[in-house]
Amino acid sequence: LEDVKTVTDEQVTFDSFNRTNVQEFIRWLSDKGYSAKTINLKLTAIRSFLKYCGQEDFELQGVYTDVCTVRKLKEEKHPIEYLQPAATAAILDAYGLEKAKHRRNRMLLILMYDTGARVQELSDLNVSSLHLNIQHPYVTLIGKGKKSRNVPILEKTVRHMLIYLREFHPKEDEAPLFYSILGGKKQRLSTDSISLILKTAAEKPTRKAPNHWRIVTISITGKAITFRISFSTNIFVITFLPFLSGAEHFCHRILHRDGQ
Repeated sequence: LEDVKTVTDEQVTFDSFNRTNVQEFIRWLSDKGYSAKTINLKLTAIRSFLKYCGQEDFELQGVYTDVCTVRKLKEEKHPIEYLQPAATAAILDAYGLEKAKHRRNRMLLILMYDTGARVQELSDLNVSSLHLNIQHPYVTLIGKGKKSRNVPILEKTVRHMLIYLREFHPKEDEAPLFYSILGGKKQRLSTDSISLILKTAAEKPTRKAPNHWRIVTISITGKAITFRISFSTNIFVITFLPFLSGAEHFCHRILHRDGQ
C-alpha cells in the first residue's frame, strides 16, 4: 500500500483489505521474487487477522469473506520417502552406553524417533505416561493446548525402556521420565537441555554407520528437525516431518547436491 498506492500506516482502514488490493499485493510479492510458500503464509496471516476482527465486529465479517475468495498460489510439492535404515542408525548411534547420561540420552532419542514427540512433549513425560505391561504398549503425550494423545510404540522400544526404567527408576515412583540430578533431587530435563542433546548428537561422528556417515549440522523448529549429513564427499539433507500416527516415520526426499 505504501510503496505502490502511497497509503501510509495511519491511513490504512479495513476498506484497504479488499479483494483487489490483496490480489495486487500477491502480484507485487511475486514480482519481488517471493516464493509461493512465503506468499501463502502472508495471505494466511491476513485471513487470520480479518477472521478475528469479524468475530469481534460482525460488520467486518464481509471483509473477511471477501478476502477468503482470493486463491492461494500453487506450491511445488516434493515426493516423500521413508528414512533409510542406515541413516536412522547413524542418528541413533550418537550416544554410547559407557556413561549413565549417555544411556539416558540414547533412550531419549529412541523414544523421540518411535513416537515423533516434540521436544516439549518429551520434557513433560512422567513415568506414569508409559503404558508398557499391556498387549499394545503406548505412551501418552501431552501436546499443544494440553491435548493428550496415545502413541503406540514398538516392542524393541519397550525392551529398551524397561532396561532404562530399571536403572533410572528402580523404585517405580512417579517422577519425570527424563531427568538430571541437581542438589540431590531429580530435576526434569528442560526443552533447552533436550535440544542440546540433539545438537550434541549432530556434532558427533557415528561409529557404526557405514562409510563414515556424519551429521554435520542440525536445525530444530516446532514443526520439524532437519539434519545435514555428510556421506563421503556428498551432502544429504533429511527432515523429520510431523509424525502422522504410531510408528510411521516419514521424511523429505533426500536431496543430493548434484541433483541426483
